[in-house]
Amino acid sequence: ARVLALAHDYATHDPSAKTRADWVAADSSPRDAQMADNLLWYLRQHPTEKVICWGALPHFASRVEVLGSDELRAYRPMGRAVKEALGAGQVYTLGTLAGGGTHGLPGTAGVPVPVPAAGTLEAYLSTLPAPYAFVSLKHDAPGLQLTTYAFDYQPLAGPWSEVVDGFLFLKQVVPPQLVAADSTTARPDSAAAALPGSLNPALSQGGTTVRRVVRLADVSGVRTVQGVVLDQRSRQAVPYAAVVLPGQGKGTVADANGRFALPLPGPTRLQISSLGYEVATVQSPLGNEELTVLLTPAAYALAAVRIAGSAPPTPEIILKNVVQRIPNNYEQQDYAAQV
Repeated sequence: ARVLALAHDYATHDPSAKTRADWVAADSSPRDAQMADNLLWYLRQHPTEKVICWGALPHFASRVEVLGSDELRAYRPMGRAVKEALGAGQVYTLGTLAGGGTHGLPGTAGVPVPVPAAGTLEAYLSTLPAPYAFVSLKHDAPGLQLTTYAFDYQPLAGPWSEVVDGFLFLKQVVPPQLVAADSTTARPDSAAAALPGSLNPALSQGGTTVRRVVRLADVSGVRTVQGVVLDQRSRQAVPYAAVVLPGQGKGTVADANGRFALPLPGPTRLQISSLGYEVATVQSPLGNEELTVLLTPAAYALAAVRIAGSAPPTPEIILKNVVQRIPNNYEQQDYAAQV
């Protein structure tokens, strides 16, 4: 009965009968349901194996309805069905992000990857020195609102940790190229020189794999965020500024040079304050770069003060005032105290 229902649903949403303009994400739900059934069947036949599946990220995603897209709210991807069947701890979904280059079908020149807009995850990762990086959303950024181009190079905002478990970021990408089985032995030395830092390892004349070793940003586990607090106008250090995690009762104090170090479990918001400055709230960095916080000097409006000069009182006037204030300044009733 389930197979017949899927067949009827797929016929109703037949992708081949729709143009690109008519197609919506929910049209793929029957296909995703069948793919989930196929994968779960295979896993039941091989209960001790770890299986790696590769494909378009939207199919492997989980709770896509949390993203800012009306179209995705009706879509039920394969990844969600598999996670619900096996448990979230048994499935890890890794998406890919690109900072530049081209994308397209294998063997084609491709089309340019959109330039990441400011504030997106790709824009931030593009500033890091490494050509690629791994971001663990599941452990380091649960619930964090992010904007990425992970789905069809279209910006989508939301808590991406509910959609995928992590991202592999590549600064430059190109469409896959078909390579003959024996092409590695025929590749000239110039090919190796032309591909510095390529994710497809270049091969030297002797067949040795050449890999570029880079230091990736540490985005897993607890790490120490280091930073400096400066005056926004003078760019001078603000000594002994308070750096706290709002609402958590944790924090530290900058030193005399405005520098601080604070262990954090992952990306979080920090609140920095100092007497004479407005409170600043910033997002801790995803990587290992130093955080620079600029505090704006606070302007306080004071009420007008009138200063009037007069001759100092004489000793006689002072003593007279003292006598007059004795009832107010000294106890006039008898009392007993036990000591």
